[in-house]
Amino acid sequence: MKELMIHEWKDDYLKLPLDQYILTFDDGLYSQFDGIKKINNVFDNIEIRVYISTNILHRGNESQTWNECQDAHERYFESGITTDFLNYDQLLELSKMDNISIGIHGHNHLNLDALAKNKSLKDQLDIWNDDIKEMLFSTIRLIEQRIIDIRDLKLHYCTPYNQLNSLHTAIMRKEFQMYFPYVEMIITGPDRSDIETLLKLA
Repeated sequence: MKELMIHEWKDDYLKLPLDQYILTFDDGLYSQFDGIKKINNVFDNIEIRVYISTNILHRGNESQTWNECQDAHERYFESGITTDFLNYDQLLELSKMDNISIGIHGHNHLNLDALAKNKSLKDQLDIWNDDIKEMLFSTIRLIEQRIIDIRDLKLHYCTPYNQLNSLHTAIMRKEFQMYFPYVEMIITGPDRSDIETLLKLA
């Protein structure tokens, strides 16, 4: 079944034939929490995957905010503000729903293309390795907290910015396979449909 990529939530999406797709929510935005609940109220048993960057979760006590994806990332990268993102309790609530799984979306949401333009290959490799190791250890913790479920021996990974780099992918697979030798890492990203395009065609 084709995957449908969603970032910002709009109630207009409920008019679309969402049950014809696997729905993938990138970045773990707080605004998506409300949208996912609305989808489950309107449709039965749609498969939903929520992809989170394991270092970009809301851990504070501040009230959560509804900024769009680009603004949310800018606020995080420039000032460390995480109020636009889901917290552990919300992720745990989502993960308990039978039709929802939590996948990973990098640790720090690296922009591989930008790194390739501005860094040597050695520097890129150092940054990649640090990010992959931190993502691995964070994923282990999320599995222990029962937020990520690997009982079906599958771990879903979505590429940040839909950027697929074969060398980065190979390093990541090797690192994860050391800890999860029987778990298949399923990688998605560039091959998905965009819900905004679908809305324009409706």
